[in-house]
Amino acid sequence: MNQFFLYGHSHWRYLLLLFLIIFILKAIIGIIGKKPWGKFDKITARLLPIAADVQLLQGIIVLVTTEKDLSPFRKFEHPFIMLIAIILLHVGSVFIKKSDNDTKRFKLVLGFYLSSLLLMLLGIWRITTNA
Repeated sequence: MNQFFLYGHSHWRYLLLLFLIIFILKAIIGIIGKKPWGKFDKITARLLPIAADVQLLQGIIVLVTTEKDLSPFRKFEHPFIMLIAIILLHVGSVFIKKSDNDTKRFKLVLGFYLSSLLLMLLGIWRITTNA
């Protein structure tokens, strides 16, 4: 069963990262082109934190059921970095929801979601390499 969650956790990240990158690029286009905040943007801003929560849940299951021998530092560094990244997604989502200005919403996406993406990439790099 652990292999199921490990597989899911390893592959779900690609979808999450892909959608984050797409939404960040869309935010850049929205800022530069002064585009309106549309239905796609509203739905994506709500679904990305949920998708990250699914990833977090799978990661917690893998963390508590794995028999892989990691150093205590490595075992807690990855979850801690990822937790901060997911918190940033949620905080950004709240600010986006409360904002009434389309350009400001896109800037919030750029700030919070890009920060989250960079942290996720750092966390993935740290756990998948011997860095």
